[in-house]
Amino acid sequence: MTYPSYVPEAICPKCAFPAHQMFRQYFDGTHDILEDKEVKKCKILGEHLHLECACGYEFVFRPLDWKGETPKKVKKIKVGK
Repeated sequence: MTYPSYVPEAICPKCAFPAHQMFRQYFDGTHDILEDKEVKKCKILGEHLHLECACGYEFVFRPLDWKGETPKKVKKIKVGK
């Protein structure tokens, strides 16, 4: 599963609250999370960002590219024989 890259214009899929106003936590290693009132280890490896909306919805963004724009995907040209 791949996580979306962080963009300040993102909104909560549940209530449309803007992401730039949400509580966020940055992690780059192993850490604990609270799931259903039980402490568990986060299974996401590498740097990622947890966002928590005011409505209670939580979502995760993939590793961050702070130094520049995210690289655009380039379609590979398929050569038929």
